[in-house]
Amino acid sequence: MKIIEWPDPILTKVCEPVTVFDNGTIEFAQQLMDTLILTKNAVGLSAPQVGESIRIIVMKVNRPYIMFNPEIVKESEIEIGKEGCLSFPGMFLDIQRSKKITVRFQDVFGRSQKLKFADLEARCILHEIDHLNGIVFTNRTISL
Repeated sequence: MKIIEWPDPILTKVCEPVTVFDNGTIEFAQQLMDTLILTKNAVGLSAPQVGESIRIIVMKVNRPYIMFNPEIVKESEIEIGKEGCLSFPGMFLDIQRSKKITVRFQDVFGRSQKLKFADLEARCILHEIDHLNGIVFTNRTISL
C-alpha cells in the first residue's frame, strides 16, 4: 500500500464508519497492518493515509492492534511530546496529548472492546483517530 502524503485532500476528510465486517474488510485491515510493520520507525497508521476514507487504525507499539471505529471515552492529564507522521515525511513537532486514555472500538469481528492505554500507545491512538476525523498533526502544534 502506498502512503498518502500531505496535501492530499483525503487527509482532511472525516471518515465513514465501518459497518460491514467481512473478509474484504478484514483483509484490508491486515494489509494496513502489514504496511505499518514494513514501514521503518512507524508505530501507527490509519486507513485515510493509504487512500481509504473509513474508520480503521492500526498500531504496533508494545503489541499490534487493529481498531475499527475507535472513539475516546476518557482522557487524563496532558503532556507535550514529539510526534512524526508518515504523511509528513521528516517532520517532527511538539504536540499536546493526553497521557492516558480509554478507547472503545470494534475488533475484526465487529465485537465491541474497551481498553486503557498510556504514554506512546495513547499518543499513537490519539494521532490516528485525528486522521479519521480529518485532523492532521500540524493542526495540533503548540506555541511555547
